Amino acid sequence: MPKTPSRHSLLLSTLLVAPIPLAANSSDHDTDTVELGRALFNDVSLSAEGLHSCATCHPTTMGLEGHTTNNTYIGLDIVEDGAEGGRSTPTLWGAYHRTQWGWAGLPTIEQNIRGIIVNRMRGPEPSVEQLAALTAYIMSLPLPETPFVDAEGTPVADAPGDVQRGFELFYEAGCNSCHMQPGMESTAVYDVAGVEVKVPSLWAVQHTGPWFHNGRYDALEDAVRTMWVYQADRIGEPSTPTDEQLADLVAYLEAL
Repeated sequence: MPKTPSRHSLLLSTLLVAPIPLAANSSDHDTDTVELGRALFNDVSLSAEGLHSCATCHPTTMGLEGHTTNNTYIGLDIVEDGAEGGRSTPTLWGAYHRTQWGWAGLPTIEQNIRGIIVNRMRGPEPSVEQLAALTAYIMSLPLPETPFVDAEGTPVADAPGDVQRGFELFYEAGCNSCHMQPGMESTAVYDVAGVEVKVPSLWAVQHTGPWFHNGRYDALEDAVRTMWVYQADRIGEPSTPTDEQLADLVAYLEAL
């Protein structure tokens, strides 16, 4: 395992990793605009053949709108998980946490929405008003309840022991260097097997499998183990997590 820091150095590492400011949430948009965005989100006329809407890939799940089918796509075609060129559809739950958009890491949500409509769905050019309404709606989408962590992803006082231990490991193992609180992401884009992809947010990660940009991992434990090994190699301290460490880290992630 990467060298375990003292509590002093752990606190210092927390302070040195600057938090990423969050995007505006639904409180910055009026109800009428959000409702127009909801209608557009479900409008198949935004696709070339009138067969798809945003909600096709981001359906209502667990009573919450805007999740993901958990399928891997190339364009609008569902492909095998792990396929070269495939992209796993991210959830839009808690989108107000995001600072970059899509696996390419676009700087604004409007760019991402336009790209999905025009390039993927082959639909008409959206108007400024349509983009604003869709943005307002997507930014209104909440996360599922997270009783064991606060709004920044820190375990609450009565969180289970494995969640609290997992949070400590999250920092000790350097996971926070890319998945920074409160958004649990970063603005970085990394080369993964020759493909540049952004660091995804970890909010609601337990609901977004299969994991990685092309859905290559069916189990969250496998994805976490891979990233542990990658991070340990990156800092020059090769290691793999023990079963207990892996279980604690996954418990923390499942609390987000």
